[in-house]
Amino acid sequence: VYYDAKDLTTMPGTVTDLSPNTNNGSVSGDPQVSNGAFVFDGSGDYLSSTVTTTTGAGNWPHSYSFWMKADTDASSGAHFVALGTEGGAGSGASAIRFSGENILWYFWSNDATFKASNLRGRWVHIVGTYDGGAVDTSRKIFINNVEAPLSSIAGTTGSLNLTTTSTPFKVGSQLSNTNTFKGSIANVRLYSKALNAGQIKELYDY
Repeated sequence: VYYDAKDLTTMPGTVTDLSPNTNNGSVSGDPQVSNGAFVFDGSGDYLSSTVTTTTGAGNWPHSYSFWMKADTDASSGAHFVALGTEGGAGSGASAIRFSGENILWYFWSNDATFKASNLRGRWVHIVGTYDGGAVDTSRKIFINNVEAPLSSIAGTTGSLNLTTTSTPFKVGSQLSNTNTFKGSIANVRLYSKALNAGQIKELYDY
């Protein structure tokens, strides 16, 4: 998936997927476009789609990449991106959000917290990579091309377990359409692999 507002002057009813996969994003709420970014007001604004993830096991390797400028009053639970199905103890979701000043990447009952600071009120580039594994280092977060230290793992450590191959995908909200983001998000990408260091740097430089 690749969503970008760089060529938009107003917010469309549907955001076109600029990748070859045509996973266009439905628009909820009243997000706006400003200076090449999608602007969310923290109250019901988000993008949603459905992507085909895997035909085998649910531990689908993937990466998120996006730029964001969170408002200074963005909530501590505000979500950036989310994929999968919430609920239960089956690790059926992959979502990245604030956790206070840090970044939390949860699989649902399997949460990895990464140390971060000074993320609000300025543009930062965030990349999350998951290699399909079940160990602490299977998930990594990069902030402005620098790997963020893993702070803690909560719940049951293990691999992602997506429950369906037709998988909900959200930008700017939790999968349940709550904990919406307040601020700007740009250049959103979802990859079906774990990006390497060179690819992350290329995205940051771009």
